[in-house]
Amino acid sequence: MVAAPPPQGRARALFVILPLLLALAATAVFAQDAPALRQFSVVDSGLRVDQLLEGRYDAQFLPVAGARANLRAGGEYTHWLRLDVDRTDAPQVLVLEPVPADRINVFAAGPGGRYAETGLRMFRPGAMDWPLTRHAVPLDASSGQPVYLSVVTRVPVGVAPRIQDAEAFAGSDRRLAAAIAAAQVLMLAVALFLVVLSVAVRDGVYARFAALGFAWLLLAMAAGGQLYALPGLAIIGWWGVLGLVALELGVAALTLWSIEGALALSGRDGRILRLLAIALAAIAGFALLNLQTLAVPLRVIALTALVAGQLMALGLSLRAALGGQTLGRALAPAFALALLLAASTSFTTLARVGGLDPGPAALTVGAAVVCLLFALALLDRVADLRRERDRAQATAQRVDTTLQVEASRRELVEGLQQVMRSAPAGDLEWMAFRKLLAALRTPIPHRAAAIVAYGYHDLDLLVSEPGEDKPRFVALLEQRGSNIKGICRGRTPLQIRLDPQFEDANAGPEEEPPRESLVGVYAVIPLGIAKPGWGALLIERASEDFQTAEMRMAFELAQITLAASDQAASQVELTRRAEIDPLTGAFNRRAAEVAMDEAFARALDGRLPVSVLVLDIDRFRALNDKHGHEIGDRSLAAAAECIRKLLQPGDLLARMGADEFAVMLPGRALDAGREAAERIVAAIAQLRVRDESAIVSFTASAGVGSRGGDEESPKHMLGRATRAMETARSNGGNRVQGQGPRFGSAGEEPPDPLVL
Repeated sequence: MVAAPPPQGRARALFVILPLLLALAATAVFAQDAPALRQFSVVDSGLRVDQLLEGRYDAQFLPVAGARANLRAGGEYTHWLRLDVDRTDAPQVLVLEPVPADRINVFAAGPGGRYAETGLRMFRPGAMDWPLTRHAVPLDASSGQPVYLSVVTRVPVGVAPRIQDAEAFAGSDRRLAAAIAAAQVLMLAVALFLVVLSVAVRDGVYARFAALGFAWLLLAMAAGGQLYALPGLAIIGWWGVLGLVALELGVAALTLWSIEGALALSGRDGRILRLLAIALAAIAGFALLNLQTLAVPLRVIALTALVAGQLMALGLSLRAALGGQTLGRALAPAFALALLLAASTSFTTLARVGGLDPGPAALTVGAAVVCLLFALALLDRVADLRRERDRAQATAQRVDTTLQVEASRRELVEGLQQVMRSAPAGDLEWMAFRKLLAALRTPIPHRAAAIVAYGYHDLDLLVSEPGEDKPRFVALLEQRGSNIKGICRGRTPLQIRLDPQFEDANAGPEEEPPRESLVGVYAVIPLGIAKPGWGALLIERASEDFQTAEMRMAFELAQITLAASDQAASQVELTRRAEIDPLTGAFNRRAAEVAMDEAFARALDGRLPVSVLVLDIDRFRALNDKHGHEIGDRSLAAAAECIRKLLQPGDLLARMGADEFAVMLPGRALDAGREAAERIVAAIAQLRVRDESAIVSFTASAGVGSRGGDEESPKHMLGRATRAMETARSNGGNRVQGQGPRFGSAGEEPPDPLVL
């Protein structure tokens, strides 16, 4: 690290201290002795101004602590202020800083002791000398009569009226006007300079700070009232305090946008700053709708955002400075002063330290210094541009690779999530491996890739990309399978190189080399498959070795894929266990209700017939009592397996009770259902279950029902099938009984045990 030259360090230290000194000097103009100030707030109902000026309400005025009266918002209130005036023959003026109030009226005694009314409007200043600094109302102090002010405001304001000698005020006002004009010219010059610099060096950061400088200039001019007195800009006063709110939000948004670009923040920090900047800009646009009823909450939001934005920028600058970033050290003083200005604007108690009360003039001077510090800090950036560009060229490829890696990782995770949600249970592993191979294309250049997995979720898989290269990977496993398996047992990614001598060595003495050329470099990435299974991700290149970072990335992506596949398989297994009867492997009753409703609805949509058979094991209780529950369970399992073998794809088998099964046959009417039931009953009668002392046989009774034309659910059809089964059982069992829709109506309820 090369130390900065001492002169540059001294200059930087000077510009850290200079803003504070200038801000304090600007506020010294206001550090005058304030007269006794009293306040009286009233709802305008029956109060007569002439009686108030005669002093009849003086008893209701309460003393104000300090020189500022903090007035609450509310258009229904009129806040009255009373100032005592020392008797003197010297000309006096009432001095009042611009405040964002709707209306301020000053009642001051003129010649002869008669009160004259003067209206002050910050947002409609009228014809006034430029530059506007403070409101000044001439007073005749010879009578010693108090001065009254009435204030109506939509937002909370602090009013600090002062009485000064007219001659002294004129001199200080000229100096203050010159300081304000110089500060505004400085801000405009700095902003234009940054615009030119942005075009010259083609760096958008300068444009961002130029926009921030313009925003500070407009905010300072609006807070001081000068903006509303400019020719052609008087229309801005139409928004009133909401225009000021929009400017404050704009400064906060541009602060976040500028610091994000200056410090080149990426990742979560950059996204958060951009989102906050967009949100603040959106609120600023909302404020320009001029909904005056929302002025108070919007002003609170704006002032809070103004302070929070400068605080965040200062914190990020300090963090960057601690990390060795030169621009962070240069920007920290500017944002420290900006935070002081924002805090003094937002929290007046924070600004009245030691009797000082910075007003719009101090804000203007301080904002000018902030813009100057921005320019000085960014000049260091110009000096660093060449070094940054050199480093950027050296690291461009690495950055691109990193971005590609992140994009591939994100694309893989998102793709896996989509696959795991929609893939059929039997295709989960195959589709997950396909996603992994697709994710490897961009970040790891290669000629072909494949995944081999043995014993993974009881499957043996070989997936290749592109698909036509699968025979070559099959040949590779035949010839180097033991080596690859050994690498997988070691759990450490390695690469193997196969040269032309390898193919010649594998050819017989009178044979040609193998048809599938295996010459190349292969990265072997072990997959964490539990023994005795094993698996590997194989990536092939023509000749270039794989870098360690590439193999590490491939290993990471493979682990992500296996974790997602394992999780999805576990979820499928849990779902299957929740739906399947563990003894028979058929749907349990709850799952059957849902599946039968869906199958019935599909048949209804396709205008297909559908039938259902209900089957019951004859005298099952006697079988249990005679041979025991173990034989009974084995008999049920054998019956379920027998039924399952006789079903067609799309048929649905469910265990509805202890020894009762239901089979839905979509696409088959009553006669076809009866034929299926007869085959099942006949096959069950041929079953034999061996016991230690006997060979047990049993029979079953079945009832068949079909859908009626006006039925929209399977419950009536199941009811008819149940009654038919009961008829078959009462007639001796080992038989089939059918009952079509003519034997029952859609309004007839089935027996309770089968209500869905």
